[in-house]
Amino acid sequence: MPHLTQLISLAFSGTIVVYAQASWGLSATEVARIAKAATVRIESDTSQGSGQIVRQQAGQYIVLTAAHVVRDRQVNYTAIATDNRRYQLQPDEIQILPGVDLAIVRFNSDRRYLVPKMGDANTSTEGTTAYVSGFPSGTAAIDLSIFSFTDGKITANSSRPLKDGYSLIYSNNTLPGMSGGGVFNDRGELVAIHGRGDVDTKIQISEINPNIRVKTGFNLGIPINTFQQLAVKIGLNSGTNTLVASNRPVKADDYILSGFERVSKSDFPGSVVEFTKAIALNPRSLTAKFWRGTCKLLLGDARGAIADLNAAIALNPQKVEAYMYRGAAYAKLGNNINATSDLDRAVSLSPQSDFSYSNRCALRFQLGKFADAVADCDRAIQLSSKNAVHYSSRGAVYYQLKRYPQALRDQNTAISLDRYLPQAHYARGFIQAAVGNKQDAIVDLEVAAKLYLDLQDTQKYQQTLNKIAELQTSK
Repeated sequence: MPHLTQLISLAFSGTIVVYAQASWGLSATEVARIAKAATVRIESDTSQGSGQIVRQQAGQYIVLTAAHVVRDRQVNYTAIATDNRRYQLQPDEIQILPGVDLAIVRFNSDRRYLVPKMGDANTSTEGTTAYVSGFPSGTAAIDLSIFSFTDGKITANSSRPLKDGYSLIYSNNTLPGMSGGGVFNDRGELVAIHGRGDVDTKIQISEINPNIRVKTGFNLGIPINTFQQLAVKIGLNSGTNTLVASNRPVKADDYILSGFERVSKSDFPGSVVEFTKAIALNPRSLTAKFWRGTCKLLLGDARGAIADLNAAIALNPQKVEAYMYRGAAYAKLGNNINATSDLDRAVSLSPQSDFSYSNRCALRFQLGKFADAVADCDRAIQLSSKNAVHYSSRGAVYYQLKRYPQALRDQNTAISLDRYLPQAHYARGFIQAAVGNKQDAIVDLEVAAKLYLDLQDTQKYQQTLNKIAELQTSK
């Protein structure tokens, strides 16, 4: 991608700050500069979100955000601009747009803030670059909300949006608090508003971590074209009137969006049907083949999953998640050689991914390679020290090694990070029982049973009840 040979300059036109943008691609740094200047933080006492400045006139700025960020009329919201100036938002300055998860908020200022150029979301097709900007909520590690800018690729662009307006899918890593932030193309143009974040899927390949998670890249945005249409209808002149074409023929991306929606509702059989329709229209759709394989695995069809994931890897040999899922499928079939090879490949392709090491840790545990499993968990913790699952996984390995103090320490840490993690309470119950603390073990297992019941995991719920009964009847 060609980069500009000079810095983007600020041009002042009246009270509006704009960037001079080239018709070819900008560097990620240049797009980040645009995004940061135009992104605001929207917060209240109970929530955190983001928004994008889209217009300025006579000292009033209009910010576009996701409606769910500002939907609660019982709380007071504040918009915080790039210069950290705070603007209190009055209830009459918040307008929920009809039929979609979008809202506009207004604030007045004599300061000059960037108004980014709006692009045409229809040109954001599968494989093109996407950037997402926003302010993630504070975490245990970082209690401040710091501007985040992540890169990724467009996965699909449906011409038939969901009922709340979402139709653009992209692979960027996103976090809570980034809802309402902007999705930019490689020309620094705003093409969508981010609204739904990454979804995890769970594939059980080992008792060490029954809910192995892989980031799916399932992020959804509402095209800026949708806002431009609505702006005309509500009497707000948004500038360029780029309309979304209607009555388009059905395309593969439409079925991919429908498949993702079914995945989010755990309707995996329905997802397979939708992804199959997408493949019929586009036999080279990496997204559809990868996701059909994933859903087949979640349905227990390991062989069918391997066939689809083989096809996905043939289309993109660098797709880390495909190796993770195929490795899980091989493990389910007892093909430990291929499972190990795939998870080793995932680690080599993504050596900075804690998920890669966590998944390989689980497989190594299953194979009885406990020292190697501990090493993988150690690395996962180094990469993501606030992830409770990694500590619980390592604690499970230590339990098998009868290193009970270390096992108990790790489960305590996991629970301190996430007290709703059922496997941590379950594992700590077994550790307490092993060291003779029967009553403490029962308490932990009762907590685990309730959490498993809440998650509707009937198998683990019954296993936990059986262990409780065993302890209660033992001497």
